[in-house]
Amino acid sequence: MGFLETLAEKIPFLTSNKLIGVDIGSFAIKIAEVVQKGNEYVLTTACYAELPPTTIVEGSIMNSAAVTDTLIELIAECGIKVKQVATSVGGSSVIVKQIMVPNMTPDELDEQITWEAEQHITFSVDEVNLAYHIIGESEVEPGKMDIILVAAKRDMISDYTTVLYEAGLTPVVIDIDAFAVMNVFEVNYPEEMENVVALVNIGASFTNVNIIKNGIPIVVRDFTIGSNSYTEEIQKNLGVSADEAEKLKRGDTESESGEEVISQEVVEIIDSVSEIIAGEISRTIDFYSVSHAEEKITKIMLSGGGTLTPGLQRIIEEKTDISTHFLNPFRNIKVAENLVSNKPEIVTKYAPMMAVPVGLALRRRDDS
Repeated sequence: MGFLETLAEKIPFLTSNKLIGVDIGSFAIKIAEVVQKGNEYVLTTACYAELPPTTIVEGSIMNSAAVTDTLIELIAECGIKVKQVATSVGGSSVIVKQIMVPNMTPDELDEQITWEAEQHITFSVDEVNLAYHIIGESEVEPGKMDIILVAAKRDMISDYTTVLYEAGLTPVVIDIDAFAVMNVFEVNYPEEMENVVALVNIGASFTNVNIIKNGIPIVVRDFTIGSNSYTEEIQKNLGVSADEAEKLKRGDTESESGEEVISQEVVEIIDSVSEIIAGEISRTIDFYSVSHAEEKITKIMLSGGGTLTPGLQRIIEEKTDISTHFLNPFRNIKVAENLVSNKPEIVTKYAPMMAVPVGLALRRRDDS
């Protein structure tokens, strides 16, 4: 179920294998706890809190105190006792590529991976943490094997782990947003694992697309358009404040000044941004299709807070001509009754944005 090996240092004195999933996003922090009981998974904790504007910009933490304070408040609100966490990073500071390397043992690859990375990533290898996963023998070139190579900027990882430590938490696993979504997809849609599926997670600052088959990422791409883009375009086109634009995006039809804003105008702005997002998704799918013409993508699964945008699902489906659905992170995960009664919106209306934290909460210390 786990895919990426931990990028954090191993911490030998930790005894519990259970981890809390902490998703530090540009718009909000989401926390989830999943308990395994036999073959059944139970969501026992789920909570989120919005961050002040510009706390995190394009994946970079600009106000670490605000992140730490929000984490401390959420820990208290959720009544979290386990302090060992899995978190994730994404965006332009992360590169994920499937590459071919000569057949070699894992020990040999450990020694060779830095050189291989230099050939395939745009970052300096001195600036990044590297991880890889061996897929197996290459089907197209004898004597070589396919691996997934991951490079994440060390400074970004340090920033995220620092705020967790300052909040009294211990980061044990650092994952990639796209892999956390894949993790939750595997648990909830096992019947789809043999198909080629595009997992699209739309956050506030970034959208990541992960095209997978049999639990293996084939193409992973992040682009810097997300739900914040809707707010920015409404603000720019209608001359309203950021707060007003955010309300209009969520369905309000009147500005704070009392002037009515034509709802159709807002709809047209929202649809224009959705067209851009759908276009980027379509381009990613076209890139996949060039080298995998024989294996068509059977469906697109949407997650992330951006999927709450009206009309987005329809526009993506029209643009790509691929059946498009919302990913339900609780399809095969039982939700504790206290969550259903006390926080029904988290497991209903806001379920799509819980995919990453739930995927992280499914991780265990010994995953690889």
